Amino acid sequence: MKLAEGKKGYTRQAGLGPWSQLLDEGMRLQVLNHLGRNEEVLKYVEDLMEQMKNIPEESDHVEAYLPWNVRELIVDAGRQATLKLNKMEKALELNAELIKVTRSRGATKLELAKTCFNDYGPMLSLKRYVEAEKLLAACREVFEEERSIEMLGKVFIALASLKYRLGQKDQAIRFLETAFRYTYPLGNPVDISNIHHNLASYLSEAGLRSALDHRMASASIRYYIGSGNLASSLRLLARDLAKFGPVALPSSFNQLVYRLELLEGVQFRELLEKLPKRYEDGDQLLKNLVKMAKSAKP
Repeated sequence: MKLAEGKKGYTRQAGLGPWSQLLDEGMRLQVLNHLGRNEEVLKYVEDLMEQMKNIPEESDHVEAYLPWNVRELIVDAGRQATLKLNKMEKALELNAELIKVTRSRGATKLELAKTCFNDYGPMLSLKRYVEAEKLLAACREVFEEERSIEMLGKVFIALASLKYRLGQKDQAIRFLETAFRYTYPLGNPVDISNIHHNLASYLSEAGLRSALDHRMASASIRYYIGSGNLASSLRLLARDLAKFGPVALPSSFNQLVYRLELLEGVQFRELLEKLPKRYEDGDQLLKNLVKMAKSAKP
């Protein structure tokens, strides 16, 4: 926060114009969001949006940033705050403004689709499922056309969430399995562990013992990266162990890898090998996770 405040002073000393000064405000708002001061952020954003209406696009001063860049940063800070505050109607309102700014600056089709994609979460929360399905179909078309691996992974995760809420659990499972093809190549362990985690929950509800494979996969990745979500994985691992019994567990680490990698795109062994070593022996890792799960608080 001190750095963000200090930058505002340096911007003024450098003689930069109002848009550059506003961008510093936007960066400060991002910090406030991370600090959990989301109500404060939302109030500032509403005030700054009013200010921006009265600032000419062409500045009389030297500017380090373009006006559209500043507008997007500030409005998106507000949108992020609304999500954390669970103000979903407001999130849609701010994203509509963000879409307007993105379109007006002549953004690419892919950039515009990424901005529109922001609406799917609030739409699901508000149970506006028909709109969400139309949005995701339109975004998917653009992401496929533009061959955006990252966004295709996200859209299949979103589609899985939508289908799950609609009670179409078989389709939800298939969409999450498809998401692996686009998420594993990017190598983000947090995203990958989350897919395994959600898929395990869907499979468990469907009464499928393969839930334990994905629960073990998610717990393994989270253990390796020291994730704060490991506790959740362990509690659910204990629950699924009680449900399916130890016989459903893979007999070895190699068997776990084999089962997981039957799914197209899953490269579980390769991913773990890229993470900081915490166990030389995969079998011992699995035994330790089961032991930790059994002693986890319900």
